[in-house]
Amino acid sequence: MCSKFFNYLKLIVGLGNYSVWNTIYLNFKVFSFDEARILPIKVGKHMEFVNLRKGCIKIDGKMEKYTIRLGISPVSMFAERDCCTLLRFGNKGVIHFGNNVDVYSGCSLLAGYESDMYI
Repeated sequence: MCSKFFNYLKLIVGLGNYSVWNTIYLNFKVFSFDEARILPIKVGKHMEFVNLRKGCIKIDGKMEKYTIRLGISPVSMFAERDCCTLLRFGNKGVIHFGNNVDVYSGCSLLAGYESDMYI
């Protein structure tokens, strides 16, 4: 009974597959301090980052809290075990996000050398 209550509480709060530390790390790594303190990107637990730098992620819209959700699945669509979301950047690669973007767990986003990806 008690475990059902805590599972339900985690579902409501959204902490079930959400990583606080990865969220803070990613936001402060790629945005300026003023932009990062808003926490525009919410990050799941099983994320892999390669070649992060300032300016490699841009938000083409209003910057609000949790506008972009990476590696978070509200509904389990496949086996969660060994499933990692990959975010990789080549030299000068940039990913542009619009507003209200969900990238579910298990996806790979790769911005190669001097490329621009728009989502």
